[in-house]
Amino acid sequence: MATMSGDRGRDGELYIPDEEPEVAVQYSVAQDWAAKVRATVGRISETMPGVRRLLYATNQDIGAKADGLRTELRVGHGIHLDIHDRSWFTERELSHPQRQTAAEELSQQFVDPLLSRRGIGVVVAPALERQDAKLALLHLTLDNRDKATGKGLTKSCFESLVLAQLHDTDTDHRAKASEIEGSIISLLGAGNPTQVRALTRSALSRLSNKHGPVNHHRSTDDYCLSHAENLHLRQNVSQFLLDEQSLEDEIRAAIAEATLDVEAGDQYAQQAAKDLRHAIENVLVRRGEGFASAVATGEVQQIEAGEIFSAAADAKAGSLDRLTQAQAVEIVCQVLDQPSESTQRHLRRLADAYTLFAFLRETPDVQKVVVKIFSEGDLWLDTTVILPLLAETLLLDRQARHYTVLLRAALDAGLRLYVTD
Repeated sequence: MATMSGDRGRDGELYIPDEEPEVAVQYSVAQDWAAKVRATVGRISETMPGVRRLLYATNQDIGAKADGLRTELRVGHGIHLDIHDRSWFTERELSHPQRQTAAEELSQQFVDPLLSRRGIGVVVAPALERQDAKLALLHLTLDNRDKATGKGLTKSCFESLVLAQLHDTDTDHRAKASEIEGSIISLLGAGNPTQVRALTRSALSRLSNKHGPVNHHRSTDDYCLSHAENLHLRQNVSQFLLDEQSLEDEIRAAIAEATLDVEAGDQYAQQAAKDLRHAIENVLVRRGEGFASAVATGEVQQIEAGEIFSAAADAKAGSLDRLTQAQAVEIVCQVLDQPSESTQRHLRRLADAYTLFAFLRETPDVQKVVVKIFSEGDLWLDTTVILPLLAETLLLDRQARHYTVLLRAALDAGLRLYVTD
């Protein structure tokens, strides 16, 4: 609807011959959707007083959060607000062949570049510098989502590393076995090259079995992901990116709660949330590396709360200038201590992946090390552990009994538990 005289506040209208339009259409990707809608209605009220309905299309997830705004606009302006948000579009994606085709074309144009090797390097694992390390971390996280593999830890980890090296491959773009081996040897660094090469070859052999996720072109000894695996990978990476966005949303809400002069939807909160997510992942890296180093050296290093802020400083997070160190630590601790269920799962997978990656860089045979750690040993527990166990008996949800689950896992692993006062 753009003209030299302006669009009069709307992007489109429902045309009715010989009548003034009553339906205006606005589409926007603005994160502060409420402010955008108010501004649009204010403009339309002046330029198109006959409009009684505004159809607002957006990629934001709004749902019932617009109930108050609907009432405000109906009472104050006599305009009914009809929102088509993210869920409205995704629910109708496959409802008609034309919509399915349009969704696929849109995905190829805008989504596929984000899921490519280059696109992932921009948004995934900001705490890591190397591109191949970011991809390895991503695939370790995705593999951790699939609990049905039943494989040993070393086998599972090397399959993830191989799939990371094959990211973006297809029938027309394949990778040589020697290239995959060399890249993984370079990535792990500290491992014995002969052992890493053998574990990589074994992983390639398993993955390229009949109906496996990897296709092996034997005449040229090169590999690529199968079409089905590429589709599966696209879905999983998309969900991973959505989980990352949900984490940032929770951080943004915590920022708005901790700082009275900041709203969750403004630009500063969005950038600060990205920087604090970076800080959280830096802390996860340090914890993973600290654990792996402690196993290798026997020296345990503790991470203090203040290191959360220093982790943000390492990321050159200029947006945190408006936050004190105490505020930044409080925000991160709030998100880590009281996450939503989905964010808790995402953070757990990330923490596991960073720890596994740190182990892999210390020793390729992760399974052997983990078994050595947990196969036997004595743990002495005092009242600081026993009291939370007693309190957890009041929780109906067994999965919410974190101390109980942890100690049950220790017993299942073969550790012996003793109580002392």
